[in-house]
Amino acid sequence: MYGMLLESVQHFVQLEYGEDMWLQLLERADCKHMVFNTRQTYPDELMTNLAAALAEFNGESVENVMQFFGKCFVRFFSNLGYACMIKATGRYFCDFLQNVDNIHMQMRFTYPKMKSPSMYTTHIDPQGVELVYRSTRKGFTHYLMGQLFQIAKELYETDLVIRVLGSSNNIPGSRSVMVKFRIDFDNREYIARNNRMKTPLSRELAPVSISFLLRLFPFGAIIDKDMRILGAGDKLLQAWGGSSSSILNKHVTDVFKLRRPKGISFTWGNVIYLHSVMFELEMIRLNDQNASSNTVNTPSTSTGLDRRGSQGARSILLKGQMRYIEDLKAIIFLCSPLINSLDELLNMGLYLNDLNPHGLSRELVLAGWQHCGRLEMMFERAEQRSTELENSYALLDRWKNKSDELLYSMIPQTVADRLRAGASPLSTCESFESISVLFCELCDFDYSTIEGAMDIVSSMNAVFSCFDSLMDEFNVYKVETVGRIYMAASGAPDRTENHAQNIADVSLQLLKHVRSLKLPSGLDIQIRIGIHSGPAVAGVVGIKVPRYCFFGDTVNTASRMQTTSLPGRVHISSDAKALLSLDRYHVESRGLVWVKITKDKEKNLSALNVTSREIDNLKSIDEVSYIDFDPISSIPPKKPNVCNNCVCGIGRKTRIIGGNVTSVYEYPWIVSMFKENAFYCAGSLITRKHVLTAAHCLQGFDKRTIKLILADNDRTKVDKNAIIRRIKSVIIHENFNKYSKYNNDIAIIEMDRPVNVNGIVRTACLPKDKAVDYTGTTATAVGWGQTGEYEPVSNKLRIVNLPILSKEECDQAGYYKHMITENMFCAGYLKGEFDACFGDSGGPLHVKNTFGYMEVIGIISWGRGCGRPKYPGVYTKITNYLEWVEDHLHEECMCPPSSQRY
Repeated sequence: MYGMLLESVQHFVQLEYGEDMWLQLLERADCKHMVFNTRQTYPDELMTNLAAALAEFNGESVENVMQFFGKCFVRFFSNLGYACMIKATGRYFCDFLQNVDNIHMQMRFTYPKMKSPSMYTTHIDPQGVELVYRSTRKGFTHYLMGQLFQIAKELYETDLVIRVLGSSNNIPGSRSVMVKFRIDFDNREYIARNNRMKTPLSRELAPVSISFLLRLFPFGAIIDKDMRILGAGDKLLQAWGGSSSSILNKHVTDVFKLRRPKGISFTWGNVIYLHSVMFELEMIRLNDQNASSNTVNTPSTSTGLDRRGSQGARSILLKGQMRYIEDLKAIIFLCSPLINSLDELLNMGLYLNDLNPHGLSRELVLAGWQHCGRLEMMFERAEQRSTELENSYALLDRWKNKSDELLYSMIPQTVADRLRAGASPLSTCESFESISVLFCELCDFDYSTIEGAMDIVSSMNAVFSCFDSLMDEFNVYKVETVGRIYMAASGAPDRTENHAQNIADVSLQLLKHVRSLKLPSGLDIQIRIGIHSGPAVAGVVGIKVPRYCFFGDTVNTASRMQTTSLPGRVHISSDAKALLSLDRYHVESRGLVWVKITKDKEKNLSALNVTSREIDNLKSIDEVSYIDFDPISSIPPKKPNVCNNCVCGIGRKTRIIGGNVTSVYEYPWIVSMFKENAFYCAGSLITRKHVLTAAHCLQGFDKRTIKLILADNDRTKVDKNAIIRRIKSVIIHENFNKYSKYNNDIAIIEMDRPVNVNGIVRTACLPKDKAVDYTGTTATAVGWGQTGEYEPVSNKLRIVNLPILSKEECDQAGYYKHMITENMFCAGYLKGEFDACFGDSGGPLHVKNTFGYMEVIGIISWGRGCGRPKYPGVYTKITNYLEWVEDHLHEECMCPPSSQRY
């Protein structure tokens, strides 16, 4: 529906109930729109949701509220001047009822996407009428009744009594709802006028032959009850291009295409009921049929539309009225052609003397009158071209995303965005006071044979691809690969104080993954790593193939650390060691090692290893927790019930750098929720049988209608690996009430069957400590929600990175005071832009912990709009519910992180 209908509701609700009531209605109806645009379309259910919300507030029925909304619309459009159009339809209210479809027909030129209902009278008497209402919308019966009440009272000073005689859905054809009304009102004046018009003249006129009538209307046609053509005017036959016998007894749909009224089938009953509505028919000319039949087997070389001009070169639009002739038991179509100009007249093969001798047809052609029907054809073709343009833009966006991926693989995203904004490559050169650089070399290759060399290439590709997947997890930038050498850096171009820790963590992960990597060639590969920290200069170098490069002694020294390292070891300089926490890492000194560097400087080197990160050496989860927190001030959590044959928080595929599209294999715990086969929410798999989601995604819904799907990335088709489950039971937090600020918005679903978490599906990790402050951390939200406030939900799984805001920043947002409780936190940007959106509700918000695996710390809960300034997203704080979650898992074990397995 167009925004004008919702504008009318907003205006009069604010006028009669106040601004606060309107805001509460928006929140309760889950409406994210604060302002409605007159010519923008919105979902039809938005009106019924607002009606249900208002009915709950004022205690009235939804039907009465819908009647109120209908009256609001009439009061609203009367102020815009549309009342004059209604008054012009006739002197009596019955005249208006018979011309509603004509009014809608004219309004379609202002509102081309309007899906207008159809109304016609089936019986008229002095006490009222029987009206049939047909529409594609369900639930708007009482809305129409409110409109009729207000129009009769305001414009015709008439009181109505409306009763519903019957209603039905799923009618064959294009309409899905039909309601028959009995409308009682004083209709005596209208009947008296009609009786006067039907009074026979004092002198009876002589009969008129049908041939004479067709001479008056040379483009007319006579149609019988079987919808076959009994007769046609001379000019219609000439335009058809054949003899009179070739058109007689043809079915009307073989000769004409119904253009108006829209949305109905061309049947005898519809024509009789809609006798007061103007009809427009497009003639299917005989030469068009021959041309199409001759080209049935000819392959088309173009999928676009014919751009040689409008269809006027061959088609003729006829506009007129269908009148029933009792003597013939047939309908005559009294019409004239719609022609814009003399040029168009000649293109049709017509001349001025072919037009009706009466009326203004000839004068209008000479004046170049723009007929509405022809304008509509032009609009439809423009709309089709607009669709082609949208498809071209979508294709352009896909190629742009691919080019972004290629660009971000060569240059860091922050630097690439500056270059795309017009910055000079020289301006990207910066001096960094302290960064950490890593060099890694693949050892012990044999180049003796061609076959061996090819095996080495495939193995190097497998190893370096594995390395690439780890870089983003630890905020490390891959600089380049040269031969068997892999170079990475942290602290540039994105500055961070933890660059040495990031490089040390990723180096240990490189060793771990190489040991467990199964190469296609079967080769055993070892690596040696060198790390150094210090100042450096970095910037974009090159024009044809630009690269982001690092310069300085720090790079040279890190390279020497690698060349003097040992296979399976991480070699660090004393400068790098000084930046690392010795409580976290196990460091062994190698003493003095001679390194070939400038000025023959001696470097004190150490071999780095972290025993606490080796799985076999772990004794308990309590000991591991000391890595992240101070052992003196931190109280270790209770040892949970964990499974020993699975891990959580580890994805199987890296995200697309710089893009928004991701994969369920990177977040294999994400669950999509469908209600009556329509996607509406998401959740996170936390055990083999349980899904964590938002309470508002479940409260009030029949669990039998909800379907859960795992391992399905693209909602347009079901993946072959997709897993479908139903709901066995639902546990909603006992203190949740979605009409009370969404506090305690958390729920647990128990599935009807467990899933295997050792395959493509894994569980999400939950936080282990309630005392962690995530303020300032960059978190990642995942979901299939809308890509914009006015965009549809996404078919592909998408991610967005959002900073977690402090309580002070959240309080500065535009939400009402006390709406953000201690069980919630904000994430996003106060300036707007990026945010979760409708459809993401219940999905996870992740952070990377020290070990690189993902922890779900928040549940996407609510917000005002999507990406609006001053309105960041609001999330359920999971750390406040860890004990609640554990108590409701029915002793089901949880998969631990890979670094905390027993």
